[in-house]
Amino acid sequence: MGRDQEDSQGDGTMKARDFQARTIKAALKSLTDKSGSRRFLVADEVGLGKTVVASGVIQGMQALISSRPIKVMYVCANLVIARQNVKRLLGFLPDEAQRKQALAEIDRPSLLVSGEPPSHPKVHVYSLTPRTTVPSLKGQRMDGKLEERALALVLVQEMMMHRNRCRIDHYIMLDAFKGTAKKDSLNEWVEHQHLNITPKYQADFEKSLAELLGGELVKSVKARLNKPDLNAELVGACRVAMTEAALKSINPDLVIFDEFQRFRDLLDDGEGNETDDEKHAAVEETGYDRNHATASVLKALRGQGRGSNGPALLLLSATPYGLPGGAVKSTEGKEYHQDFFDLLGFLALDKKRLGEIKKAYGELHTLLMDWAPGKTNVVEAAKKCRIELQEMLQPLMARTERVSSSDILQSEALGSNAPSVCTNEVAQEIRADDLTPLVDMWGSFKEDHQAWAIPLWQSVPLPMQTLGAHYLAWKSRRSAEVTVHLDEAIRRKYGGPKEWPHPRLRALIDAVSMPDLALPWVVPSLPWWPLEGRWARSGSDDGKIQDKVLVFSRFKAVPSALSGLFSYDLERNLSIQGDKRPLWYELVNKRKRLRGDEDHPGILCAFHPSPILAMLDPLADTSEPLKSIHRAKQVICLQLREWLKEQDVEVVNEQRRENSRRRWRDWELVVAIEQLQAKGVETASKAAWKRYCTSHDRSKELSSLIERWFDEPIPLHGVMDKVELNSLVQLAISSPAVVALRALRRHWPKAMDEGELHHTIDLCWSGLRRYLDTAWFEAAITRDKRKRYITSVMEAVVHGNLESLLDEHFWFLSQSTGEWYERLAELTAALSLRDVNVTVHGNPGRVTDDSQFKLRCHVAVPLGAAVQKSDTENADRQPESETKIRADEVKRAFNSPFWPRVLVTTSIGQEGLDMHPWCDALLHWDLAANPVSMEQREGRITRFAGLNVRRAMARDWLLADGKTNGVGSPWANLASAKETEYQTRDSSGLQPWWVYPNSNPRHWVVGALGSEQFVRHKDMQKQRAIYRLVLGMPNPEHLVQLLRKKMDDSEQTNAMSELVDFFVDLRPENDGQSL
Repeated sequence: MGRDQEDSQGDGTMKARDFQARTIKAALKSLTDKSGSRRFLVADEVGLGKTVVASGVIQGMQALISSRPIKVMYVCANLVIARQNVKRLLGFLPDEAQRKQALAEIDRPSLLVSGEPPSHPKVHVYSLTPRTTVPSLKGQRMDGKLEERALALVLVQEMMMHRNRCRIDHYIMLDAFKGTAKKDSLNEWVEHQHLNITPKYQADFEKSLAELLGGELVKSVKARLNKPDLNAELVGACRVAMTEAALKSINPDLVIFDEFQRFRDLLDDGEGNETDDEKHAAVEETGYDRNHATASVLKALRGQGRGSNGPALLLLSATPYGLPGGAVKSTEGKEYHQDFFDLLGFLALDKKRLGEIKKAYGELHTLLMDWAPGKTNVVEAAKKCRIELQEMLQPLMARTERVSSSDILQSEALGSNAPSVCTNEVAQEIRADDLTPLVDMWGSFKEDHQAWAIPLWQSVPLPMQTLGAHYLAWKSRRSAEVTVHLDEAIRRKYGGPKEWPHPRLRALIDAVSMPDLALPWVVPSLPWWPLEGRWARSGSDDGKIQDKVLVFSRFKAVPSALSGLFSYDLERNLSIQGDKRPLWYELVNKRKRLRGDEDHPGILCAFHPSPILAMLDPLADTSEPLKSIHRAKQVICLQLREWLKEQDVEVVNEQRRENSRRRWRDWELVVAIEQLQAKGVETASKAAWKRYCTSHDRSKELSSLIERWFDEPIPLHGVMDKVELNSLVQLAISSPAVVALRALRRHWPKAMDEGELHHTIDLCWSGLRRYLDTAWFEAAITRDKRKRYITSVMEAVVHGNLESLLDEHFWFLSQSTGEWYERLAELTAALSLRDVNVTVHGNPGRVTDDSQFKLRCHVAVPLGAAVQKSDTENADRQPESETKIRADEVKRAFNSPFWPRVLVTTSIGQEGLDMHPWCDALLHWDLAANPVSMEQREGRITRFAGLNVRRAMARDWLLADGKTNGVGSPWANLASAKETEYQTRDSSGLQPWWVYPNSNPRHWVVGALGSEQFVRHKDMQKQRAIYRLVLGMPNPEHLVQLLRKKMDDSEQTNAMSELVDFFVDLRPENDGQSL
């Protein structure tokens, strides 16, 4: 089977690919060399699994230490990325229990002593972010969290006791440290905190606090306690001192900076970067030298002052330095990319070594300027210079890319080959009504904010109604006449403009296939039979977005506005009907269609994962290819007949059955065959349902229904007629629960065990059933309105080949670290994300009398601040409540094959997050700020075994008549075959999961007709290629222009082979040969 950058073997340990293993070896060599800087940068292209490299480094260093646990600090940009990656860092540990033991409970150093330290015998990991690690950074609140203030109070009191022989009055301390909280709340924390304060920690805290406040410590503290306006200064200084003391007490062996380009200031010394006026302002604001405080914390984090006993520093970033541009003069008068050399200086810690690197780059640049096709002496000199430069750089950094320098040079930089991405441009003309929102903004915004009107109008749909108070221009607007395109009354009847007055929104709607996006799950990459019904694609929309799309925007208002309006438009297009007429917007999803109760036992049957039915495998017969649903039913029928024969049940005609008993309904037949197998004891299914009801605190109604359902004797009397047989065959192939259990069992053989079956019940009953119970899915998949909705659901399971889809998804999940019960719980949680609400202003022209209403987001959702309705079994009877949702909850749902189909984000989703499991399309609502950001955007969907790779792989498999039937998982079989095929072709390990023929990611750019977005996007693609090529080269854009002039068409092939000898190759263990 294929293994990814988060791959796990059967025992749960992670396995690095060949190129990752080489990088791990190179990093370990540098990080453990006491004579070197012990700093190393992994700059692999986005999506190549730098987290796995970091995990391998931890393992390697732990093996060298062996006598004690290795202590690791993992610093990344935000908690969403941290939660995603920490499990992968610890993926070499065999189970979740050990991973929890290895991970610190507290995510900020200032609170380290208030939590239990990691207890694992081999590894301790502390996950941090810049905001939680450096309290003195600009923009941070001085008072921090209530828990921090409570701890600071305790530490100050302890300091006063042993330095001043008495504590400060407790109520004075509560007043000083309460911040915005109530004293009672602070006091409760003080009294109930369980602290692990060591004498060394207390001493380090006091030393740091004294340096920050200046003067004699007791006097400095008292002075700030006696003046309420100085209380915040004391609290802020305490938080810095707590952080510095904690970092020193951890004394890490390894510090990992992940996506460190997001917080490059953590690599600076922190002092000497501000003017005297800025420094004075910082002291005035905080009461202490904030710059000095930040520098002290960063020095403690990096272990400066500990010499060779300090921590090794591992930096991870695909885009570690800025754009080619800002330059300085070297001694040779050349221009160099200062940002790149600043980074090298940080890594090398050796000015002489850095000077030699700069000199080598200068020589290589001179040779490149002197080169022309056929100048072999220049090429040989350049090759020698390049090899020397690589030898100087390889102890400091490594970079692996999917494609070679020559390919990049030809395809994007020089434009001679096809680009590496497929870009679609969708433009809409600007209409007269498109200008109305611009006119409204211009009339409402104050003069000093009017400059924002045009960029906001270009990007934000219905800006006057969707911007909101977090935009100062909107918040400070004047009352004016504003055109309202959508208000609560219009929304109620699904009204509003037929086409929205916004060119980009119309372009997006034109770029997608709405009928495909309305379906409850995406089509599988490897269907087992021709898809039917709404899933049967005609081919007319092949050029459109049919699966999922990740949308990037500039302004924070866009994700909410776009998600709400797009979801509303989809509902409106579905024309959701009531019994006699269209339903109002707020009532459309009140009715529950899939409620399981005594009146609807068939619902319980459809979402019951029957182990007996799941054992009937449509893929079991390999005598002929499985090419139709009819053949799949035949295979299941033969297996069921054989099983019934073993149970002494004869399949008879209707008349013979009537002589023994009445015809059993579907749900009765399921109970009957399970009772038949149990032979008088409690069935495994009943035991699993009872455990599910108990562990999830389910309603008494469901518990009693389960008792009655399984306890009622339903004898077959040794016969079953053909109608009953066919009913069971139909259930076996169309029940969502049965196909889910069968798909799961292919990857987790224990899924049917009595002790594990309740996890699948949770997935099916709490997850799939509730997820499918919506008006929009009913409208999207129901062809015959006379049928019950559950019948349409079961038809969709077959027509949309849900089992194949789940087989693909479970295979993908099996490649990551974790237990199966965790994976199922996460999928259940993903299915539970629905009804995210965003706010729209109904009368924004009236500043003092504005009204608001909500739009629900489901097919499209924002990655950011939004609210979610409570999802209870009796949601139609109870008042709706709303809770905030986290970005990682939205991400988890997007990474499933179910809704949402459209994820809209700003730069928050640009770096570090994986969005590739079911998305192969990227849409630039607004262009990236620069090629670095564009590279990061693409990296969200071009990762291990991404959808684009799996789609291409499955197409080739089917064209080559690869089988989908046989033993085991079709996806596991395909993956194994492709692994074997590419083992002899590719020694790097990049193929087939990162690099595969015809699997280029798809980009969309939307805008008004003639928009500069389209031109700028093409230019940015070329600039990105330059960024990849000219590592450390001066004036790179001029360089590429010059190369173009030197290469005429007739000599281009030979010239290209010469030219690649000039470009630095930082693949680890490279032999000096060009790419």
